[in-house]
Order: sequence, then C-alpha cells, then structure tokens
Amino acid sequence: MGGELFAIGLAASFYDASLRATGVGWSLGSGRVGAVVGPALGGVLIAAGLSTQSLFIVAGLVSLGAASSVAMMRGALRRVVPEVPVATTASPSS
Repeated sequence: MGGELFAIGLAASFYDASLRATGVGWSLGSGRVGAVVGPALGGVLIAAGLSTQSLFIVAGLVSLGAASSVAMMRGALRRVVPEVPVATTASPSS
C-alpha cells in the first residue's frame, strides 16, 4: 500500500535522462495494473473461502516480494550510478 508513490522517485533515479519519462510511465502503469488486479484477486480468494488469516498472509507475501524487488533495484542503482559528493558552498566574506 502506497508503494507506487515511492516507485516514481526510484524510477526517476534509476533511468537515464533520455529514458526517464518512459521508465516512470511504465512504473506508474504497472502500479495501476496492480491497483486493479489486487482487489480482484482478493475478491477471488474471498469467494474461494480463504480465511482472514490466509488473506493477510498472502498480502504480506506480496508486500515482501515488492520490498525485495525495490531493494534489488536500489542495489543495481548503486552499481550503475556512483555516489557523488555534495558540494559545499562557502559563505561570502564580509
């Protein structure tokens, strides 16, 4: 829940400038697909008679999978884009 908001920032930093709009667009699109498929799948599981505990386990596993994929993307980003030190500005002398 709410992971799509963080995917925008991650996708923007993951893609090169020439592909950034496309990458963010695909990220948002896949989030929208998940927003449609998730509740539909939940309805199917409830109709199949799954217990409440089982539904929460399924939701937790899906969230764990999403978190692990974000962690892998972050690791890949560190390998591709080196850390850039932040420049400090000198205060004007009086």
